[in-house]
Order: sequence, then structure tokens, then C-alpha cells
Amino acid sequence: MKANELKYYGKPFTVTMVNNDLKTWLISTTEMSKLMLKELGVIKTLKILRDWKIKQKELSKIDFSELHIKGKNTAKFIEQRVKQTAIFMAMEQHIGLHKTISLHHQLMDKVGMKIMELYNPPQEQLTKLEHPFEGYMDFLIAEFKAEKEAGLHDFEIVEQTNEVVKINVTYCAFCKIPEMCGMKEACEPGCYSDEVFFPNYLRSLGIQFERTNTIARNGKVCDFKFIKLKNFPR
Repeated sequence: MKANELKYYGKPFTVTMVNNDLKTWLISTTEMSKLMLKELGVIKTLKILRDWKIKQKELSKIDFSELHIKGKNTAKFIEQRVKQTAIFMAMEQHIGLHKTISLHHQLMDKVGMKIMELYNPPQEQLTKLEHPFEGYMDFLIAEFKAEKEAGLHDFEIVEQTNEVVKINVTYCAFCKIPEMCGMKEACEPGCYSDEVFFPNYLRSLGIQFERTNTIARNGKVCDFKFIKLKNFPR
């Protein structure tokens, strides 16, 4: 199988996320509701949900026109990011930043893999690639190029060989939207979801994922590093 035959090849996240919006929202909200009820109790959970609606209304008044996101799904994508930022802000207001991030990490531990699989080629497709490392890197770079065109990311390829690919993201709309809302930290769980997803998703292909920092964690770039493991059967 060729890389350009993989599902979502050359498509930006504005397409894949919006196409799977309902599934993602059902998975994440169901599990987060369980976590909040377990960790915070009924009263505090209800107060957070009340304030979430208030925050959404407040954030919907922000002018996001300076963003350079392009495409028919732009408005829906921004709406998604605002909604996610609003729940983060409502939680932070009641339980503090540390606990809010901790609960979101717990959420990603439970459902991050399931959600991210909606936005990526099925693993059974990847196993059909003649050269898994080169094929997946082809897919990934095509995705980054599409996202740059859509205004979601700016990036630079720092290193590209048959054994290592390093990509630095220098601008991230996923982070910029929460930052414009006054809560840049709301993007951090998305960074964490990468770290849940990639190691598990790529292990069967003999690919190792590494990262040292992200923009949401106050780094200058989000650094992605993919390494072809030696002595892998394929």
C-alpha cells in the first residue's frame, strides 16, 4: 500500500476533527463527566457545567478574525476549540489549574487513544505499507503541509533521513485560540494526548516518538521526533 492511499492523506485537522465532531464529543464528555463526579462530587460538577455555559457565551464574543485558518470548516473548528477552552476555564475557576490539568490528563489516559484513532489512518492500513517508517512520515508531512495551507500550523523539518524525522511546529492555532481566550494552558491536554497516542499507535510499526517541549508548555516550538527502531522485523 502507498502512503497516499492512507485514509486522510493530505487532509488538515479541520477536516478530520469536524468530520468526527459528534463521536469525539460523546466519548470525551461522557468520560469527563464520570471523572468529575468521582473526583469532585455532584454539586461542584453541576456548578462547573453551569459556568461552562457562561464561559462559552463570554468567549463567543471574541474576535478571532486575526487567525489565518482557512477552509469551509473554519468556523466549526474555532467553535470546537472555544468550547473545549470554556470547560477548561470553568474547571480552573473552581478547582485550580493543577487539578484541572490532572483531570484532563486522566481523561486522555482513558480516551486519548480512541479519539486520536478517529483522526488517523487505521493501524491495519499502516501495516500494509511496504516501508512503514517512510510511509508514515510521508503521511505525516503531507498532513503538516495541509495544515500549514489551512492556517493551523507553521512548521519546519529540522531533520529528515531514512531513520529519523524531526519536525518543529513554530505556530499552532490549537494553542493560539485558547491563548486569545486568556487560557493558553487549555491546549496542554492536547499536547499530552499526542504523548498518549503516538507511542502506542506507532509501536507496531517500529517507530519511536519523542518530545521535549510544546508551545502550550511555554516552549518556543512543539518538537516532534520520530525514530525508526533498529532490528525491527520490517
